Amino acid sequence: MSPFLAWLTTFTCLLGLAASLCLGLYVVTRTPRSRLSWLAALTLWSLSAFYLQTALLVARPDSGALPLLRPAIAVALALGFHLVLLLPPEREPSARDFYLPPLHLPAAISRRLGGLELRIRHLGVPVAYGLALLLLLAGVLPAGRPPGAPDGPLLYLSDRLAGPLYPLSLAYLLLLEVLALLHVLTRRRAGQNPRQRRRHDPLLAAVILTGLGGLYLGLGVWLGLCLPGLPGEVAVGFAGLLLAYTVARHNALLEGRALNRDLLYISLVIGAFTLSYVAVAEVLYLGGHTFSTLTVILIIVVAVTSLMLYDGLRTTLDRLFYREQYRQLRANLRALAREAGMGQGLADRLQAVLAALCRTLGARRALVALRQEGGDFLCLASARGHPPGQIFAAELLAAAEIVELGGGGATRPEGMVLLVPLYAGEEQIGALLLGPKEAGTAYGERDLLLLDDLAEELVALVETMRRQDEDAEAISRMVAEFRQRELALQRQVQQMVTERQAEDRPVLDGVSERQFVSLVEDALRRIHDFSYLGGHALAALAVVAWRLEGRDEDFVTHIDRGKALSQVLVQALDKLRPDGPEPARHEVPPRKWYQFVILHAAYVEGELNRDVMSRLYISEGTFNRTRRRAIRGLARALREMEHEARQRLAARPS
Repeated sequence: MSPFLAWLTTFTCLLGLAASLCLGLYVVTRTPRSRLSWLAALTLWSLSAFYLQTALLVARPDSGALPLLRPAIAVALALGFHLVLLLPPEREPSARDFYLPPLHLPAAISRRLGGLELRIRHLGVPVAYGLALLLLLAGVLPAGRPPGAPDGPLLYLSDRLAGPLYPLSLAYLLLLEVLALLHVLTRRRAGQNPRQRRRHDPLLAAVILTGLGGLYLGLGVWLGLCLPGLPGEVAVGFAGLLLAYTVARHNALLEGRALNRDLLYISLVIGAFTLSYVAVAEVLYLGGHTFSTLTVILIIVVAVTSLMLYDGLRTTLDRLFYREQYRQLRANLRALAREAGMGQGLADRLQAVLAALCRTLGARRALVALRQEGGDFLCLASARGHPPGQIFAAELLAAAEIVELGGGGATRPEGMVLLVPLYAGEEQIGALLLGPKEAGTAYGERDLLLLDDLAEELVALVETMRRQDEDAEAISRMVAEFRQRELALQRQVQQMVTERQAEDRPVLDGVSERQFVSLVEDALRRIHDFSYLGGHALAALAVVAWRLEGRDEDFVTHIDRGKALSQVLVQALDKLRPDGPEPARHEVPPRKWYQFVILHAAYVEGELNRDVMSRLYISEGTFNRTRRRAIRGLARALREMEHEARQRLAARPS
């Protein structure tokens, strides 16, 4: 049985390690500003260390990490006791109430203590931590310690050493157990109604499990019983998970999160990743790499921490790369994506309302039907009544107020005796139907008042859920449209970059951008010297060849190329001409005309620079700066004309 017990112990400890580590990170990451969340997380992480220690006792009893993990159970007991005194939370405790929570004792004990009761009721937590520290300093470990040189897996309690001071750990455990049990029972009895008393049931179960598991481990080690330690370890771990789950459920209720579905989703994701990691490790093992229990432990720790801390790390990195408004937008979208679909649907919520209503009124059956677009009513939720999905004709459930149903058959739904219409304003959007009471009595006036109030709440619930569905659909549509626009913008930017890169390529082989601008300026200076332009470097441009192809002469000389280049330069220069009529020569032109006037007057018309400056009423420095900008603009226009001419020539059929 030892191999199977070793496998079962290891598997259980790994499962407990993953669950406690994951739930602790979940509580902290979802509510990071809550002291209660951090206390629950510390309790779970100490249990993770305890489970890791137990797994190593089976797989690697000689591991050097065991001395560091041995104090985990003592720390977990103190943290768990602290957490019990704070649960169930009514609100987030103040700093004093958090660090020194009151210890509630039965009235008989309080009377015996007299005035001391007020002094010692806040000493429970300091005493718990102080005794835990003394035990650790004295080397007393509640779960015992392994022998110096173990010769195999430590599966049984008799395999661990107790030590002469070991009974002190049992006394410590009994003290915390008794105080916690008295505290929970006292607060449970003080509950004003059954609902408040039921809130303490998980705490009571956790305290009892801790006591049973702790005594099982403690007495087994002390007496050297040949019993497996697994039952006690499971009981203590489950108690810690129960306490942390209580905190997580409280936070989820405050924040409106669906806890069970959220945890199920996270568990499935982590489980899938863990299995994939294990599969990869197994493949590596088949290839000759070492694969052991330590590998599985590391895989679990990495899978849980990486997935649970992923959102937090991404939010931290967003601070480095995004502005505040975009950080907030990304965080909201991630939260929306994480929570989308996690909440209960309308049918689920109505089903829960019907179940509670039947318990409260003692009704045998009930159903809620909502009006559809065609006017008929669709049964959306049912408690032991007609099946969901059944259609009722509009005249069967139409009513102006609460009415008693005389019977079933063709006129009214079978088995129902009361119809409560659900009105949103002047429009009936649904109906609540109830069957007879279990006791056979009729519905009284108090029942009808309750149903009146419930009808208003159901209408508000239906409208809220429908608005949420509409909002979710609108947000989804907006995000889809935003992504489409973003993709279109990216394509446009990419096209612009591609075109710009094509434009930035040298117009002439071996000629840089600066050299090209110099060639344009040189050609402008000799714009009427066709013989010179015919041998100019710019005469080799494709746009010049395109213009020459329109000539009717059979022979093309360098003079013709010079004329064509001059015409191309004038055509490019006309690109600088602003819209509208050109100012008269005796008028000072607006600034937008400066570049065109300077180049046209100085190079095409051959005016002197000083005459152009006098005409524009500008200084020589302004004239030179404007002329240089104009020449660069002309060179760019010529480059774009050259690019288009090459495309036309390439597209022409041969």
